[in-house]
Amino acid sequence: MKGYLSILCLVAGLSFALSEDVVFGPNTWAVLVAGSNGWYNYRHQADICHAYQSLIAKGVKAEKIITLMYDDIANNSENPKKGTIINKPNGPDVYNGVVIDYKGSTVTAKNFLNILEGNAAALKNVGSGKVLQSTENDTVFINFSDHGGTGILGFPNTLLKANDLVATLNKMSKNNMFAKLVFYIEACESGSMVDNLINHLDNVFVSTASAADESSWGWYCDDKKYGTCFGDLYSISWMERLDELTDSETLFDDFNAVRTAVTKSHVQVYGDYKLGFLEKFGSKKVQKDEYQTENSVSHEQSNGVNSRDIPLYLAKMELENAKEPGSIMLKKEKLEKMIQARSFADNLMSKILEVYTEGDVESQNYLESARLKLNLDMFSCYDDLLNAFETSCFNIPQNSYLMKHLYKFANICLRDMTSTKAVTAIQTACSSEMGTINNLGINIE
Repeated sequence: MKGYLSILCLVAGLSFALSEDVVFGPNTWAVLVAGSNGWYNYRHQADICHAYQSLIAKGVKAEKIITLMYDDIANNSENPKKGTIINKPNGPDVYNGVVIDYKGSTVTAKNFLNILEGNAAALKNVGSGKVLQSTENDTVFINFSDHGGTGILGFPNTLLKANDLVATLNKMSKNNMFAKLVFYIEACESGSMVDNLINHLDNVFVSTASAADESSWGWYCDDKKYGTCFGDLYSISWMERLDELTDSETLFDDFNAVRTAVTKSHVQVYGDYKLGFLEKFGSKKVQKDEYQTENSVSHEQSNGVNSRDIPLYLAKMELENAKEPGSIMLKKEKLEKMIQARSFADNLMSKILEVYTEGDVESQNYLESARLKLNLDMFSCYDDLLNAFETSCFNIPQNSYLMKHLYKFANICLRDMTSTKAVTAIQTACSSEMGTINNLGINIE
């Protein structure tokens, strides 16, 4: 009889342990990152504020959430409702109550990696100084929302490269900083951050807004009063779904639902697939949070915009809404400059490839059309090319349209691991062309 009772106790204990083995719960540490700034990038900070609220509602403790966002949206001069941020039309304020640990210039790729690695010494006197203190018994959830390109994610002034991210994830695993790690990435070409790069990393599950070669999509972009996009389609799909759930589900259930809802790009999953059976939250029956159920808006009630084209879309909307002759002239000039700047960027990248290939049209066409799969060995060359471009031409995060062209640099490095010839081509082309864009006095967005 005692043996039978012991078995019952063991089973009961195991059942309890499994019920706590969830993505969102009291044993979860979370790192939430909005990597952009500026009013036209409103959606990234809105996504992250919403994520903060959703995690709190599903049982994640506030003291275990670390948030990085520039924090220039809520009280922006263009915000019609100062001190608030919304993630959907007429939606609730998602900004109130969000504790921001790193703001402004402290939102960098280097700080993000130090936070993940639990490197408190590196962040002494920086922001809140808060870092992950997770253990081998904890779940770590990471959510990133910003611009992206081939093998890179943007921060306000710096780039996070895929090889550095993978190295940090491996270091976290080696140092027993998680039992499970779940990473949601909202960015263009976000699949390229992990595709073919984390295949053998145990207990890491990554979901991305798009495949390695496609854009993500902004959503809720048609409000004339705000003149910006409130959210991103992938982000609002998983968060609005989480908000409405009263029965828990697995990560695979979530993936199947989100990839069906996101019709503009191809949502991907990578990593250790056994985590796909992990439950999202502990209680099988929970009440909808009052905050979450207000002002529900269907995705079908909005038109999306390719994330690469959002600045252009918003500039066109400003011109259409302008009433006074003076305002119309200024908005028209702004739109024309933006179109010119984008055309310059397209031509500049072609010029770099022309110089690099020494006028070999067939070789240039290949570099412009191929989408080769990344590997970790190519990043030494890729780093050199990105650094040369940022030194001789543009800061890439501040000129986000350029990210759509970076796969061409990656192609060079995948075909020829040496960077010397390509670096020289970048320096030569930028030296001859930069005067044109400088006269426009506008970032390439």
